[in-house]
Amino acid sequence: MNEQKNAIKSYNPVTDEILGEVPITRREEVENTVKKAQKSFIQWSKLSFKERAEFMIKIKKVMLKRKEEILDILVKEIGKPKMEALGEFYLCLEKLNYYAKNSEKVLRDEKVNLGIAFRGVKSKIVFEPIGVIGIIIPWNFPLVICFSSMVPALMAGNTVILKPSEYTPFCILKIKEIIKEAGLTDGVVGVLTGDGSTGKRLVESDIDRIIFTGSVATGKKVMQSAAHKLHPIVLELGGKDPAIVCSDTDLDLASNNIIWAAFLNAGQVCASAERIYVMEDIVEEFIKKVVEKTEKLKVGNGLEPSTDIGPLINRFQLDVVLKHIEDAKSKGARILTGGKQLKELGELFYAPTVLTDVNHNMLIMREETFGPVLPIMKVKSEVEAIKLANDSDFGLAATVWTKDFAKGQKIAKQINAGNVWINTFEVEAPTVPWGGVKNSGIGRISSRYGMLNFVNIKCVTLDYSHKTKQDWWYPYSKQKLDYFNEIISNFYSDKITDKIKAVITLLKGCSK
Repeated sequence: MNEQKNAIKSYNPVTDEILGEVPITRREEVENTVKKAQKSFIQWSKLSFKERAEFMIKIKKVMLKRKEEILDILVKEIGKPKMEALGEFYLCLEKLNYYAKNSEKVLRDEKVNLGIAFRGVKSKIVFEPIGVIGIIIPWNFPLVICFSSMVPALMAGNTVILKPSEYTPFCILKIKEIIKEAGLTDGVVGVLTGDGSTGKRLVESDIDRIIFTGSVATGKKVMQSAAHKLHPIVLELGGKDPAIVCSDTDLDLASNNIIWAAFLNAGQVCASAERIYVMEDIVEEFIKKVVEKTEKLKVGNGLEPSTDIGPLINRFQLDVVLKHIEDAKSKGARILTGGKQLKELGELFYAPTVLTDVNHNMLIMREETFGPVLPIMKVKSEVEAIKLANDSDFGLAATVWTKDFAKGQKIAKQINAGNVWINTFEVEAPTVPWGGVKNSGIGRISSRYGMLNFVNIKCVTLDYSHKTKQDWWYPYSKQKLDYFNEIISNFYSDKITDKIKAVITLLKGCSK
């Protein structure tokens, strides 16, 4: 990725061809975009859920009509296989469908029980849109990560501003075209292209919430910038996700899925299987299966339907992979397959790699690699595996492999992570919350819990009692103090007769 003074060029990581050039949005334009979004919010927030849902369905229909265009730009700008681009496209449709159908139900008013002390008083919780949402999107899954926040934010009544990665601007600009064709204005969904300076300007602007997905280092900078205006934030950061393979595992199931989990999108996945802990009594058989299957994977251009793995996105990611593998080798790790660049395919292609004899002194087991590398570590017991799985600054996702479902769930409860999958990987649906603990982030996206990011949770209370005076109002007196002391002592007694006395006393009221 080469950068000029006022613009950024996007490159195809397979061919190194220039796909196009986009401007680096300057501060004045960022501020104008925010003002436009604020103005559009006034009208958009007044629409009913049904009216907003109609726009989501229109977006879905336009996407289906222009599917090949979308898949084409995903493959060309990221390098991922077309099969994986199609999976990302599918998830976007799922999110449009789910939030169009369920947002009104998720955000409907909730009655609150205030208890007998507040008889004649009713409360309800209402969910109101908060304004302009800034969404900063990474390059590895730009569409699905965009839709995970954009769609619920819009359905809740907010307007949004999208800041795509400087490596994949045309993926989001394609979505902007589709949204415009569906009838939404730039004020409802705006796009700001550029590098980190543009993202910083967006964070420092007068938006109402920030959703950031990216690296831990950048996430900390976003949090620091957001603090100046107390902007609420959600951070979905990196992972160093463990897989625990128990002795009773179906080894074909585990090896097939773990290989996919490790090499999906060339390993450039925050939930990628980056640390594999295998019981010592099955480790040799497991490794044999993994190596045999890895060597059959086809690396190449994602536009070819039979391609399994594409290139890394840029030289920075390649350098991280090279650094981690060299560090591991210097500390005793063995490369069983891969471990080299495939320069005959292109500068950014790297062979899917399987490592053994690894340990936690190696970068490959501690830092996010974000590349096609599968390190396998032998362990003596599940207790040791759990301890090692939790020995990390990250806590995004994990997988457990066992035929004993009860054991799998017991292990899952002991792993520090936001998501744990048993005998599967990367189960993503709009109904499932997504996020991590520790350095993997703050907050959740997707599902009901993620949708609450985009609303002000307001409590509205109405007094229907028509009382001109309540017993706990002024003036205070010893009689009132004794009255309430008696009620509290009886009401919180273990005896049911005392509780009944408290209720009767409360209903009678205090005469003074």
